[in-house]
Amino acid sequence: MPRTIDLDARRIQLAEATWRVIRERGVGAVSVRTIAAEAGVVVGSLRHVFPTRAELLEFSARLMIDRATERIAAIEPTGDAVEDAIAVLRELLPLTADTRAELEVNLALIGETPALPQLAGLRDEADAALRALCAALVRRVRAAGSGAERPAAGKSAEEGPAGTAAADERPAARKSAEEGPAGTAAADERPATPAPADERPATPAATDERPATTAHTNRRVAATAPADELAAERLFALVDGLALHLLIRPDEDMRERALSILRAEVGAIARARE
Repeated sequence: MPRTIDLDARRIQLAEATWRVIRERGVGAVSVRTIAAEAGVVVGSLRHVFPTRAELLEFSARLMIDRATERIAAIEPTGDAVEDAIAVLRELLPLTADTRAELEVNLALIGETPALPQLAGLRDEADAALRALCAALVRRVRAAGSGAERPAAGKSAEEGPAGTAAADERPAARKSAEEGPAGTAAADERPATPAPADERPATPAATDERPATTAHTNRRVAATAPADELAAERLFALVDGLALHLLIRPDEDMRERALSILRAEVGAIARARE
């Protein structure tokens, strides 16, 4: 009776063998035969799971992205937005054997994209996810620094890989802007010119101040959104640059310098509030 093969386990086995071959010999050495030999399986078994080299490389890239995402999602928040952001960003740098291997394989697969356009979608997806993660971290750090409510320790699993759900909801200014007409209805319904004092409805003083508050909030959102976007792009570029530096120079001095630069940047984001 033929033995049942766990296809998911076999796919992972072959993808990990692919990573090893890429790291040791380069992506050009990846073939059905070399990966079968590395994984200790027969060629026919590999072809049963991945009929083509392109499918093997595509799955290997996807598995790498999924593992990095799961690792970041598993980070337990401490309640300190700056330290939590640094903990997430550390996972994007080649500071461990696993993260270094991921970066080396990722760069090799990016280099293979012209020959295998199937990889372009994964490359762009990973790039967009990293950019979105940096933007979410900037919002969270600035919201916490301005006195907004910090996330509860048990919410990380609900927030997803980037841990951004609560961050998007916390800043009052952002929520006000997203509410649109509903958030400004009271202002829209008032007459354009003031009515005589004796004809005005008797309302509490706080109601009369609401339009000014809404306008102030809208101006603040308009002013801070470009600043947040620029900060996110700076952080995105910084992480990419530090990752390459660490790939070239993996010594302890460079590791400490990279973490010091990262901490300084996140600290600057936390202080730069309008």
